[in-house]
Amino acid sequence: MKAKRNYRDSMFRKLFNDKKALLELYNALADTNYRDPKALRIATLRGTFFNDVKNDVAFTLDGKFIILFEHQSTVNENMPLRCLFYAAKIYYRLIDAKMIYRAALFKIPTPQFHVFYRGKAKLPPTMTLRLSDAFLGPGGMMELTVTVHNISRDIRNPLLKKVKPSTATASSWTWWRKKNRTAPARRTPSGKRSATA
Repeated sequence: MKAKRNYRDSMFRKLFNDKKALLELYNALADTNYRDPKALRIATLRGTFFNDVKNDVAFTLDGKFIILFEHQSTVNENMPLRCLFYAAKIYYRLIDAKMIYRAALFKIPTPQFHVFYRGKAKLPPTMTLRLSDAFLGPGGMMELTVTVHNISRDIRNPLLKKVKPSTATASSWTWWRKKNRTAPARRTPSGKRSATA
């Protein structure tokens, strides 16, 4: 199962390291109409050592946004904390550290975090995870939210219908939609339901 999950994740990264596919998905998410792939810069954390931080897909758009995409087949409520680590490392790479010591306000790209979930748990089409849900005590003074998009077959998330792929990426989109299907559950000898994915 782990090998299959890793294969799906690697194929997700392969598809969305194409700038045109990334723009098409982001336009569907944000109701925008970006057309120029040159406005997008890949910023994915690939990791150079076994314990280094790496994520599925990250990019900057028009110099104004940092967007992180993750693909998951199991629910992970720690995604806000993980995205905090990801964002911190990307900001560190993109920004001259000397700028934070200046008195004048230094503007930074707006972060956005999205998880595309395909799995067996019954989740709504869209849900929000919050970093503050992990705080041990009250009075927390920071927040980070992650939007989870359930793209399992039985959910029929309208997001996928909003995506209008270009001719150049249509075949890749067709592959992704076919693969984002939850296999039907079957009965085991004990009578319990088991997924065949």
